[in-house]
Amino acid sequence: YLSALNEEKMLIHETGIGVDDAKKIVVVANESRKAFRNQEISSPIDHRQTKAWARLAKKFGLVRACKPTILNRMDENDFDILRGVLLAYNIEKPTGREVSKKK
Repeated sequence: YLSALNEEKMLIHETGIGVDDAKKIVVVANESRKAFRNQEISSPIDHRQTKAWARLAKKFGLVRACKPTILNRMDENDFDILRGVLLAYNIEKPTGREVSKKK
């Protein structure tokens, strides 16, 4: 993975997202990668997902863009862990989501 600073620059350059939003996306992505290394979640947020989130965030804001690009693609356990990170950084509203369990 890129360093946090380089990933932020990449998001800003490739998507036109603002600096503050780029920093938040990268923090969440890095937290997911840390959780993956610690075997707490089954898959981390990759660069392609951060770019998709950033592109959609330009139109709809971080909260609305996070759901279809990040949260809806996770299983229940990953969702619960990442949602805590999103809440900590004021990216997710404190509402639930129905998650279909992978079979």
